[in-house]
Amino acid sequence: MQTNIPLVGNFKVTCEYGRKNSKNLTWIAGYHTGIDLVGDDQIYATCNGKVTRIGRNDKDYGNFIVIQDTENGKYHWFCHLSSIGVTLNQKVSRVSKIALMGATGNVTGKHLHYEIRNASNKYADNINPAEYMGIENKVGSYHSDDYQLEKKYEIGRYKVNTDILTVRRTPEILDHNWLKYSELTQNAQEQVAKLNPSKPNGLVRGVICDISEIKGVWGKCPSGWISLEYCIK
Repeated sequence: MQTNIPLVGNFKVTCEYGRKNSKNLTWIAGYHTGIDLVGDDQIYATCNGKVTRIGRNDKDYGNFIVIQDTENGKYHWFCHLSSIGVTLNQKVSRVSKIALMGATGNVTGKHLHYEIRNASNKYADNINPAEYMGIENKVGSYHSDDYQLEKKYEIGRYKVNTDILTVRRTPEILDHNWLKYSELTQNAQEQVAKLNPSKPNGLVRGVICDISEIKGVWGKCPSGWISLEYCIK
């Protein structure tokens, strides 16, 4: 499952984007530059990109991660984290686990402050993260399953990103007649043998596949059809 949401499952918006300064809440910009979320502790990246900054013990944002979106150059900020699970310059995708929710920095309770800045990466030069996430910009309860993205794949080179990926004869979800090791192309056999001497009946993590045809989530490689949901480009 892929979404533009940093949490999986049930979550709540506790402070919407753009809320103006009040007696109890004030921001230097005069408004809330991000959106505050509460839910499962595990935080996921919300774009395909690269970690450009990691901050620790910042007086305002506490522990935080900044990821630049490779598609549009915008910067995604994940703040008030309890722990950080990525390294500087690491490449991530929407399904990458990057951190755990916390209450570090200037907070009144445990939550994730998520904001998206434009290419300048300057404070208050930002967009509405609720629109990017696909949810209403209002306090309330939500579930990530309701906001899944339709993933589109392109012909090209992919790397297997799961322990064992079966190779099928046809691009059909219900077709369990998948290829055995002996039926793989010689090149695939050599890569599998190098990475896993036990030679499982499928491709192992790290094998490179050249995809020549796409049908939904299925990609055709020289050996047969594989699910690209378990690959990275």
